[in-house]
Amino acid sequence: MQTNQKLAIACAAALATLSTGLTTTAGAQARRNAREWATDEHQIHLDRVQIARDRQEVGQFESLVNSFKAAMKRHDWALLNANAHALRASMAREVKQARRKFGQSRREVRQSRRELRGERQEARVTGDVRDQLQRGDDRRDLRDDRRDRHKGHARMDDMKALLAASEGLKTALKERDEDAAKKQRQSAEKFLKLMRNDVKATEKELREDRRERREDRRERRTDRRK
Repeated sequence: MQTNQKLAIACAAALATLSTGLTTTAGAQARRNAREWATDEHQIHLDRVQIARDRQEVGQFESLVNSFKAAMKRHDWALLNANAHALRASMAREVKQARRKFGQSRREVRQSRRELRGERQEARVTGDVRDQLQRGDDRRDLRDDRRDRHKGHARMDDMKALLAASEGLKTALKERDEDAAKKQRQSAEKFLKLMRNDVKATEKELREDRRERREDRRERRTDRRK
């Protein structure tokens, strides 16, 4: 076989391999885009539900704190102990929810890592500058998710400490110890502040998730034009 013929065959084989690789990459990207869209919509829905529920629970907890403080002023120890019991129950519930939210934040970090790896792989294959920009968006999303995870863990630890402190005051409150009542009030007020901060954090996550959805929509339009 002549040299020119061999060269032509080799070029044709190389083009076929490249075409197959690009087709495979395009299919993988389409599947990844579909997963990201589903994840975005699901997370935004969860954020909205969580914000509504958390706002309601903040209002309920604040009412308990106010009732506890009113009982302190009247020296109504029966009502004070009843409110202290309700406060501890609410704090325990919030600690459980904080653990669940921390677990969710860890899953979000893993998801962001997967998305970033996918963009890195696509950018290496295509060399397209648009893929480089999308990789930058995914890198920022991962950084935001890691920061949210860290802050959520700190809030959870603070809530657990305040709950433990409140549990340790039960006997003293039953014995009508006014110092214990003051400590319980302070713990409840600090806990209320943490709950409000948690709502603000989820509202911030909702804004970030909406931004990610806009970025993913732009990415899908870009991929369709390639």
